[in-house]
Amino acid sequence: MGADLYIESLHDKCHETHRPLFEAAVQARDTLAVKASPEFAEKLQALVSYHYDQMYAEGYFRDSYNDTSLFWQLKLSWWGDGATYIGEDGYMSVEKTKELLAEVKNREMPPFEEWRVPKRVTLDEDEHTPQKWYEYFVDKRERFIEFLEQAIELDEPICCSV
Repeated sequence: MGADLYIESLHDKCHETHRPLFEAAVQARDTLAVKASPEFAEKLQALVSYHYDQMYAEGYFRDSYNDTSLFWQLKLSWWGDGATYIGEDGYMSVEKTKELLAEVKNREMPPFEEWRVPKRVTLDEDEHTPQKWYEYFVDKRERFIEFLEQAIELDEPICCSV
């Protein structure tokens, strides 16, 4: 579960372009993987995953309701704070998008030395170090800012499923 945000003009076009390729990859995987070697089955699954990701490559931002939530890192809540930006119709107007952008920019990530790893986040020596989690959130914040700026530039409301 999470907050799914869409800039519909971008997302719909991207989704329409890549959905047939995704569906064809799913069909190929489901048909061929049974008879294929594990390596080939893995390649088929990678193709499915690639086309799925491409369907959401533009005009889409997701913030899960778990320890990977950018809003939680910024001490915000989608149900509380986010609701003040989203209209009853489920859309965030361009004006409210500008307000949210200012709020997010105002809530900088603390320096790494002051940052606390979320309690349930997995840590290990390779992929999930505190530094890498910190970089993940810094990057996610930047992607969210870019997403909001894109909606403002296009003068388009954001469709919100929170």
